[in-house]
Amino acid sequence: MLFHKKPALANAERNNPIIENELHLSPEEKAFQRKLDVYHFIISIVCMALVMLTLHINFRIMTVPTGSMYPTLQVHECLMVKTTNNPLRSLDYGDITTFNFVLDGQEEILVKRLIGKPGDTIEVTAYHVIRNGEEVFEDYRLQGMTVLTQEPITLDENEYFFMGDNWNNSGDSRVFGAVSGDDIIGKVFFHFNLFHDEECERFLNDTPYEFRHPDFAG
Repeated sequence: MLFHKKPALANAERNNPIIENELHLSPEEKAFQRKLDVYHFIISIVCMALVMLTLHINFRIMTVPTGSMYPTLQVHECLMVKTTNNPLRSLDYGDITTFNFVLDGQEEILVKRLIGKPGDTIEVTAYHVIRNGEEVFEDYRLQGMTVLTQEPITLDENEYFFMGDNWNNSGDSRVFGAVSGDDIIGKVFFHFNLFHDEECERFLNDTPYEFRHPDFAG
């Protein structure tokens, strides 16, 4: 029985094109093949490194620092941010955006929603955000009114106006004014929450239906 296994193995080798090719390679060809394998491995490593570098340059991972974006974002929620060097071209109204902000001499990263771009006139009344004389449609904020208003302000070149979705508990452009485009980091395009935020749940439950924005009053 042992003598019959060699022909079977030989048949298997003939039916496998890779093994068959290797059997017919000269020593020089085998050495060249090994070099090709090494080159392919090096190229794969370089490609992976380039991908990781591109992600590092163009994207940032961060977390939500406060509840100013309730109920859209929760505290400690993870954000993936696509960085930008040209906010005017990269950002649209309503985009959730991150930017640098200096408070008491310390630089922080804030997360807010883009309301106004350079040249816009922004006004915040008790019930509405008004941009260039028209009410802004907002289906992302829970509260129907705010005590933190804003007199009409016209944004200069490279100035942006941001607000938090948590209208009455957000330090934003109504408090510290317009934000320079040079301080903008980028746009949040993906977010996920690994933790349960009890404060957000209380925020939702403690807002009576009669005080909610119409889109949340159902």
